[in-house]
Amino acid sequence: MDYKFIIAEIKEQFGIIVLNRTDKLNALTDEDVKKLISALQELEQSREVRVVIIKANGKAFCSGHDFNEILAKKTTVEHRMWIGAANFQEVMHMMTKPVIAVVHGYVAAGGISIVSACDLVIASEETRFSTPGINFGLACMLPAAEASKWMFKRKALQLLLTGESIDAHTAERIGLINEVVPREKLDEVALDMARRIAEKSPLAIKLAKESFYTASDMELNKMMVYLRDVMAINAGSEDAREGIMSFIEKRSAYWKGC
Repeated sequence: MDYKFIIAEIKEQFGIIVLNRTDKLNALTDEDVKKLISALQELEQSREVRVVIIKANGKAFCSGHDFNEILAKKTTVEHRMWIGAANFQEVMHMMTKPVIAVVHGYVAAGGISIVSACDLVIASEETRFSTPGINFGLACMLPAAEASKWMFKRKALQLLLTGESIDAHTAERIGLINEVVPREKLDEVALDMARRIAEKSPLAIKLAKESFYTASDMELNKMMVYLRDVMAINAGSEDAREGIMSFIEKRSAYWKGC
């Protein structure tokens, strides 16, 4: 799948999306966002794909939206551009397959949106994260709101209001990312994580991801009722029986996804 500045391919059981607008530090245009959505939807529908990885070529993961495009847009068209950005977040939230962001260099504004919409994030040691729009008269509200689901809310607000950046170890400490590794180990660690997930029951992974996000927005009593029902469905599945039997019989499990 070739989308010009978005490369999408399937390797092993993994769908891999690569941002490839290296001369612009992978700044996103409205068209790039649409292609990114299209690539995600294709990989979501593929029976081969168990895990999706989003990464980037060049010096940076993503520097946000392309300033030249923002300047060139009229208000009505610009509004559609932000609708596109919000649509990307919605598509990511509907993905049933785990999505891992593999980032390096610089992650800013729209790049923060991508990272925050992914399920897991691995960053190289030199990576810096920011929502710098405020420095240019813009408030990066979509990225900051998405990031606040993971990191301390006051820290998200600080990034939004100051435009300052944080390093990878700080991002890990406050919950924005999962792991920090040396640059040369980045792809290796990401693929290892993807393989460990792909070894599990596809049904259990789907239920785990879906229920995690659904339950996080519920009141405690409603969450308990909801998760009770999900656990009952999970425990009654063929994959659950196979997983338990394979453990008892000391053999590898054969997952059916049901």
